This record gives sequence, structure tokens and C-alpha cells, in this order.
Amino acid sequence: MRTENKPTIYETIWTSKKCLAFISLVIVLFCFWNFGTELLFKVNPARDSFEIGYGTMFARDSVNQLREGFKIPMNPMNFSLNKYQPPIFFKSIYPSGYIPGENDVKLLEPMLLVFRNSVFTPESVIVKWNGFHVMSLVCHPRFWNASYSKFYNINFITYYKYHSAVCIGHQHTSDFGHWFLEVLPCFFAVPQWILDTSVIVVPHYKKYIVEHLSLFNITEDKIIFAEDTYLYAENLYMMHSNWCGDINQLLIQNMKQKFIEMFKLNREKPSKYVLYNRFNMSREIGNWQEVLDAIRTQHPEYKWEVGYNLITLAEQAKYFNSIRVFFAVHGSVLSNIIFMQKGTSVVELQMEKWLLSFIYLGGFTEVNMIEGRDASIMHIPVQKTNVDALYISRLITKAIEKLEN
Repeated sequence: MRTENKPTIYETIWTSKKCLAFISLVIVLFCFWNFGTELLFKVNPARDSFEIGYGTMFARDSVNQLREGFKIPMNPMNFSLNKYQPPIFFKSIYPSGYIPGENDVKLLEPMLLVFRNSVFTPESVIVKWNGFHVMSLVCHPRFWNASYSKFYNINFITYYKYHSAVCIGHQHTSDFGHWFLEVLPCFFAVPQWILDTSVIVVPHYKKYIVEHLSLFNITEDKIIFAEDTYLYAENLYMMHSNWCGDINQLLIQNMKQKFIEMFKLNREKPSKYVLYNRFNMSREIGNWQEVLDAIRTQHPEYKWEVGYNLITLAEQAKYFNSIRVFFAVHGSVLSNIIFMQKGTSVVELQMEKWLLSFIYLGGFTEVNMIEGRDASIMHIPVQKTNVDALYISRLITKAIEKLEN
């Protein structure tokens, strides 16, 4: 006589688990089908953003174009783009460099991308077995060396693992000008739920990065500062945008609008006339008093004051929002143009290098840009250089005339 075998308690539990797993899968597929991919990205709570382990891999020393990534929605940016205003170049004994005109400025649509299960560096380089993958070699000079094309060279890599990470920028991300004009604007476009559930990865520690990210309720313990480190993220968020001086007009205008709201700007008419020197830094003007005397003699009707460095972003915003005319040799202080009001004037003295970042910034934010050049001023060395004080005074005159037009 045949006897029926009853399932054991362990078999019953196992069968129940399989049923629950199947039901869970059906629910997930239903939600995914009805609510889209955004739900899939939101499931990790904030505590899961931190380190979850480590791993190892091999990678070849080749450099490749990064072509993967899924485009996901950014924060909406609803405003009309300003018409780009080309600068005015006032000739000296030195010729100008390239000056982009109205028809030379092309709008690059920024894109927020997510990469799945990726090993990467803090410089926004994704690493795979066949080598290093970058969106662009611009601002990635460590990958310009021909040695990276040697496929027989194998690197052994150890990496830290995270559920979710945001890594935006390039090799010079932590430098103030690059950070403030190229990287920070991207964060205003990243949805808050991504920032809440991710670690933020940048190459170097800077106090201003910690301060700026606090605008998005990002605490310092969620920021990873690590130059020569490899990381892994199940969800890696990166931005496709302009880098290395070619700033993105859409992101810049959006950030300016956010700053106006945050710091309650544009409520008083600008009235300050400010002259700035890079004391104890590269590109310092040596005959500074002579320059001040020449300008004050030429335009005694204005109260000219010497500019100074401020500590917090809010202080910078209020100060530069009150400036009507501003002068400086090319440098990161000119990033504060973004706080200046429409129709104000900036005089930028270019150096032996001719760089476009602040030309674009003024042109995108409706600030009058007056460009001069003294090619005897070196870009990198920390040294004083004497300049033609009368030439600087004539540049200031042009800036004032532009105000009156």
C-alpha cells in the first residue's frame, strides 16, 4: 500500500519563501511598469549610501570614449535664455586672443546620466577591464600621455563600494573657478532625492566645497575627497556638460536665478566702484598704487575702493551684487560676476594666456565685459608685474561709458 509523504516543516518554509519571492517580483514589475524608472532609483535609503564593502579588478592602460549611461530627468529650468553679449576689447601693445561672437556660442544641453555597477575615479573616469573611459579628454591632462594606449600594461585596482554616488567634473574639479562655474551649477540640476541617497565624490578637500554643498543639505560626512582612489557604485550619477572654461549657459543662468532667490539679491541698485589686486598670489600687479592714482585722477567723481576677499558665499553674493564697476586681472575672483546685476561693467585684464571663462560668464549674465591684455603677466608664477597704469585707466573709462549707454 502506497503511503503519501507529507512535506517537512523545512520544505514548507522553503515553498513559502519561493511564493513570497514570486509575489514580490510581480509587485516590483507592476510598480516599474506603472511608475517608471524613478522608483527603481529611489529604493535605497540614505544610510545605504555609505560604504558597503570593497572589491578588486584588473584594467588595461587604454583611454576610451565613454558612451554608456542612461539619461534621467533633471530639475526643471523654466526661463528664457539671455542673448549672449560679446565683450569689447580695448587694444594695447598686445593683441587679443579669440573673442567669441554672438554666432560662435553653441548651447550644449546638459544631461544627467546614471551608470550601473561601475568602477570610477573621483575625476569622473569610469574604469573597465579594457581601460579608462572619459566623456572628454578636456581637463583630463593625466590621460594625455601616450603611455595610456599600451594595451599590454595591466593595472590591479582595489576599490570601495557604495550603493549610490554622484561624481561630476574632471581632474581640476576642486579648483575654485572650475568648481564654481562648471561643477556647482550641475548640482542645482540634480534632483534632491539623488543627493539625499548618495555620497558625493570630488578629488580634493576644500572648505568652499563643503560650504557650497551644504546648500543642498549635504553634510561633510557624505563627501568623499580622494584623488588617487578607485570607487564602485551600483548607481553612479554623472553630468554631461561643458568643461574647462566652456561654461554651460543653461546651468549658469539657472544657478544665478537660484542665488538671487537664496540671498535676496537685486533689491538695491549697485553703487560700488571696486578695484581688485591679487595680493601675494600669481598675477599680482606690482605698481598697484600707481594704477589707483591714475584711475582716481581720471575719474575723481567716483569713490574707488580696493576690493577684498570674503569668507562665505552669502557675503560674496551681497558684496558683488552691490558693485557697479569692477576691475581685476584674470582670476577666480571674477567668478563673482554671477552675483552682479544686469548692465553693470567688469574690466578683465588678460595675461600671457588668453582664457574665455569670464568672457562667457559676463556674456551669459548680461554684464558688460571690457577686455584688456598685458602679456607680460605670467599665468602661474607667484610674482609681481608692473603694468601700464594709463592703459588700465582707459579700460575703466570704457567700462563707465558702457554703463551710460
